[in-house]
Amino acid sequence: MACDTCGPIGARAYGGQKGGRPEEDTWLPAAAQGLEMVREEGGGDRVRRLVRCPACGDHFLSWTDYEFLVGGTEDEQGIVRLDAATTERALAARWLLEVLHEVRGY
Repeated sequence: MACDTCGPIGARAYGGQKGGRPEEDTWLPAAAQGLEMVREEGGGDRVRRLVRCPACGDHFLSWTDYEFLVGGTEDEQGIVRLDAATTERALAARWLLEVLHEVRGY
């Protein structure tokens, strides 16, 4: 069960911003900022992170992505709460991208 610190994130959350359409922008819950970094890979605008809640110890996989389009950009952020088995795979994986494809479904 989620605690007060990470509960607002839920099982998964997404944010997205499109250049030129600020009225459609969405953001990750603020609670995602309070998670502790366990591992990070990637760089620039494409980053994957394994993070954990400092209060209850639940692990999450988060990501950012960026795409340049003529007329604007598209930024995406996501975070998924991991079960114990997926957390173990993420901790052992050579690349977090392997686990990210699994939890995102593509």
